[in-house]
Amino acid sequence: MRRIVLFSTLLMLVLSSTLLAGKSKVGTTAYPFLKIGVGAKALSMGGAFAGLANDESAIYYNPAGLVGMQTKALSASYMNYVADIQSGSVMFVMPKGTTETEDDQYSYSEDDEPILYDSKSALAFAITYLSYGTIDETNSSGQVIGDFSGSDMAFTLGYANKIAKQLSVGANVKFIYQKVDEFSSQGIAADLGLLYRLKDGRTNLGVSASNLGVQLSGLSEEHKDPLPILVRAGLSHRLREIPITVSGEGVLPSDNDLYGAIGLEYQPNIPLAFRAGYSSFGSNYKTDGDKDNTAGFSFGAGFSFPKINIDYAFLPYADLGSLHRVNLAYRW
Repeated sequence: MRRIVLFSTLLMLVLSSTLLAGKSKVGTTAYPFLKIGVGAKALSMGGAFAGLANDESAIYYNPAGLVGMQTKALSASYMNYVADIQSGSVMFVMPKGTTETEDDQYSYSEDDEPILYDSKSALAFAITYLSYGTIDETNSSGQVIGDFSGSDMAFTLGYANKIAKQLSVGANVKFIYQKVDEFSSQGIAADLGLLYRLKDGRTNLGVSASNLGVQLSGLSEEHKDPLPILVRAGLSHRLREIPITVSGEGVLPSDNDLYGAIGLEYQPNIPLAFRAGYSSFGSNYKTDGDKDNTAGFSFGAGFSFPKINIDYAFLPYADLGSLHRVNLAYRW
């Protein structure tokens, strides 16, 4: 049981969803790793992705956006988290009924009406993980008597369907597994999402709810916790005269206060994109140190090659350190 206490303390100190938040409900939910964003593109835009959701990480932010994928895609990402915690994901998307176009997800007809090139439906699968490495085990006197390890994993199966010309829906089911030394925990959850494209073809509205489920078994037999539900509402708009996309989002966690995020992507007519974002959740990372002004900001870039995309995100966590996330995608 002491190992469980040590592990829980580590979670409280290092996960972005619990760091220094000081809220009454913080730390009261199971599997806080489910709140760590995935995808370097989304993270570099402040995590404001529910209303954009135009790459494989839509399965995390808003599964309805999976219909925007026009080709099969396999992507993997990696991040060295705070305190040498390792985080990563693998995602696969298989669209059905795709109409290919070279003009992103839509083009315009002669009467200025948008022509959408979404898939009719899409199936997706994802694995996300968090590894805590080796942790010292101590006795009641504080002496190190050994070590143990811990890890979290989530297996997600997603499906999206375009039910109208401008409206798509999506849903996931996920199995969650946690391991701490010889103790383990399991949970099951669902995600739901809607994505609506306005008639201008450049504006999207998205809403999603994540981690709607239960903990089937806890690390101890006598205790179970609720799951960390996230409700997102977002909007994105691609400017017509200049190649800039703006996205904004509000997020309501079940164990914290409402916060907002905004992101920008500049994609000139070259295979290179520049991104930046800000999330007000970054105020939880501030420690009254010299680097507090950087908390909540994010930056990144994307490189496109035939069938290959590489995305990078830089996330400064003030005096807690900086994170780097790299994402590699193969689309065919």
